[in-house]
Amino acid sequence: MFRCSVCKKTVPPRTPCKRFVTTRMHHHPFRGRVQKRWGVDKNGRKKLEWRDDIGGIGSQIVEEYPVCPGCAIGKGIA
Repeated sequence: MFRCSVCKKTVPPRTPCKRFVTTRMHHHPFRGRVQKRWGVDKNGRKKLEWRDDIGGIGSQIVEEYPVCPGCAIGKGIA
């Protein structure tokens, strides 16, 4: 049982909840030497290696709304 965020009605029990997700594009900056990786050197011993995170552009979740199946069809989620 939950309340739909679109129509504000209480949904009956055992009704599946759909999620309406709003996203935005976000630029992730370059970060140097942040990812730790264990490797093997030429002598066969373990060696700790630090790698860069190149960053880039990707989507980021802003908000999630629980919606009823009727509103999900209207929003094009279902």
